[in-house]
Amino acid sequence: MVHGFNGFTGDNKPTTEGNYWGGDKLSISQDLRDNGYETYEASVGALSSNYDRAVELYYYIKGGTVDHGAAHANKYGHERYGRTYEGVYKDWQPGQQVHLVGHSMGGQTIRLLDTMLREGNQEEIAYHQQ
Repeated sequence: MVHGFNGFTGDNKPTTEGNYWGGDKLSISQDLRDNGYETYEASVGALSSNYDRAVELYYYIKGGTVDHGAAHANKYGHERYGRTYEGVYKDWQPGQQVHLVGHSMGGQTIRLLDTMLREGNQEEIAYHQQ
């Protein structure tokens, strides 16, 4: 589950707020787990671009240190490397399905991750061919 813009979950959840997915009376993720579904709330940047969030989502799933790419970091003036995720599906390989649910900007983040997985990032490819 991928939260929207200014969303929160787990390690970036404000202590005064309820659950992003369900409010203060319900945890949709816990309800899904209680009904036998393996469910995770992805921890991605609340105020980050869709690109940064898509890259973070990949590493959240797969595990490892976030690499936004040299071209992207250089173009937008931020660090190339980010946090390190343990990974919730470390053995994820092409052809294996992962069902992603997004709210608001979370849907855009998911779509961009899908596009980058299928097509790569042309800016990064061109940058490394120079």
